[in-house]
Amino acid sequence: MALKLFRQTHLQYLWLHFLVAVVLIFTSVFWFVLPYFIISYGTYSPSVWLQSFLLLALFITPSLLITLHCWFINFQAAQKWKKEHPDENIWRWVFRFQSVTFIIVISFTAIIYSLLFIIDQLR
Repeated sequence: MALKLFRQTHLQYLWLHFLVAVVLIFTSVFWFVLPYFIISYGTYSPSVWLQSFLLLALFITPSLLITLHCWFINFQAAQKWKKEHPDENIWRWVFRFQSVTFIIVISFTAIIYSLLFIIDQLR
């Protein structure tokens, strides 16, 4: 029953998943391409400001976006569970839903990076 609510809530926010997936794929591909740009042109010497911007734009912001979207959707699912089962602890279900999400996110991230590695090896 709890996983049914978890699934329904995730389907309700499917648009948010697509947005985060685009951000994740864009940043993954950019980090994959950046070393080739540096090697090919050799004159890549960014300023401190540019390095700071790259760090914020390509690492911290996507990580925060992905983490917050996971917590938001899982908290919504836990609130639905709490409405049907008022005697349950909401944080218990938030952490259970979050652990399921971690497994899914780690799996998809591993698939993305594995595919990028295979593409790199084939080139």
